[in-house]
Amino acid sequence: MITINIFKKTIRFDVTDKWTGELRYEYIFGTVEGEAEAVIAGNTPADFVWQKQEAKIDVKLHGITALADYQFNDRWTVGGGIGFYKGTKNKDFEGAIFQAINASGAKVTPDDKDFDLDAVSYRLGVGYEKPFAENWDFNANLDYLYMEIDDEDDGNIYSNGFSYGVGVTYSF
Repeated sequence: MITINIFKKTIRFDVTDKWTGELRYEYIFGTVEGEAEAVIAGNTPADFVWQKQEAKIDVKLHGITALADYQFNDRWTVGGGIGFYKGTKNKDFEGAIFQAINASGAKVTPDDKDFDLDAVSYRLGVGYEKPFAENWDFNANLDYLYMEIDDEDDGNIYSNGFSYGVGVTYSF
C-alpha cells in the first residue's frame, strides 16, 4: 500500500507486514541572534568607549529524508533514517568588533552575505497512529535528530535536538 500525507509531505510504502519505508520533504529554517557591548577604544576602564555589537545568522535548508519504521503493534512504531539537505546561511554582523580584516584586506566576517550549505541528518524516533475512519488515520512522531552542516566557513556546525510531527493520513 502507498500512503500520501499532504500535511507531513511524505510518501509511505509497505516493505513487509512489519516494516515500512518513507520519503519525506523537509524545510528547516531558523535564526540565531545576539548582541553585546564591546570596548572599541580606550586604555583604562575609566576611558573605555563601549559600542553595541549585533550578530544574526539565518539558516534555510531544503531536504529529502529516507526513513524506515518497524511496527510493534497496531499503533506504535520505532524507526530511523538519514536526510540530505541543501540551503543557505545569511550572516549579518554589525559593530566595530566585526570589522577585522585579514592580511589581504578582506573582511574576516563579511556583513550580510549568503553562504551555501550542505547537511546530513541522522534520526531515531517513535511514532503513533490511530485510525478514526475508513482509510483515515491520526498520526504523530517524535524523533531525536543529529545534523552535520557544512558551509564555506572554516569548521563544521553540528546540531542535535528533537523534531516532531502531527498529521492526518488518507490511505488509497
